[in-house]
Amino acid sequence: MITVSNLNHFFGQFHALKDINFTVPMGTIAGFIGPNGAGKSTTLRTLAGILIPTSGTVELDGISLFTHPLEARARMGYMQETPILYRELKIREYLEFVAQIKNISKSEYQDRVQHIMKRCGVAHIQERLIGNISKGNRQRVALAQALIAKPKVLLLDEPTSAMDPSEVIRIREFIRELKSEMSVLLSSHILSEVAQICDRIIFIRDGEIRYQGSIQEIEAIIEKAHQTVALRFADPVEPFMQRLQGLAGAQILSVEGLFVKVLIEDDTQFYPALYKMVSEYGVPLREVVAREHRLESLFSGGSKS
Repeated sequence: MITVSNLNHFFGQFHALKDINFTVPMGTIAGFIGPNGAGKSTTLRTLAGILIPTSGTVELDGISLFTHPLEARARMGYMQETPILYRELKIREYLEFVAQIKNISKSEYQDRVQHIMKRCGVAHIQERLIGNISKGNRQRVALAQALIAKPKVLLLDEPTSAMDPSEVIRIREFIRELKSEMSVLLSSHILSEVAQICDRIIFIRDGEIRYQGSIQEIEAIIEKAHQTVALRFADPVEPFMQRLQGLAGAQILSVEGLFVKVLIEDDTQFYPALYKMVSEYGVPLREVVAREHRLESLFSGGSKS
């Protein structure tokens, strides 16, 4: 289990993490999502023991990361978004090196390395230099090193970002299999990936946790709070853009040709205002298309819940 309580981090005067609280139970994959600069990597680097927070506590598999750091980190595997690997070593040599520094006995580590290379799909290229393999395969090697010591907590930062589509499918299936063995916290910008493999979502924005819960729970919150529609017009919208921006109960998200994407915040105000604009001012509206509620709408807003 991962337990994060009242985590705060300052970089000088900048408050990067603001009272972060969440848990990831054993047997759960949690998707950690948010816009660029929201605090995802800072949180993961703190959980990995790379950054020391200003205040707060982190427990990994019931062990305090800050009072018993070596014991806690021995229970954790971490895969960075941009893996730092020894490019001059062969894949097998590198993983054997990692196994040794993680105190896996010599009688055990060779079998462990062969097993994890097979699981991560790099056994067939194990004698190649890391510097000569593709970015996707380097990410597989990084995943293998994170798993080599059989961790109870796995931290994954953008684990499939450099992989081709066929690799992504296999790795997603592999990550799903891992949840029976550990707690997984996965950071990703690929929201379809999060929806497919995660049990829970933790959404961070401006250093604060804004939403957390199951995907179904969060989409229900989004649907209740907001509705996105596309307005299609017969003519270009520029001449009446000022009237559109002044519509009550809504905000304009984007304008593309004859289409205007609108986030409805109060439909009891929006639809009467839209009808008035069309009937009184002759605005050439042709169609109103409701959009399906998706996780992507978290990135265009984000009130606390």
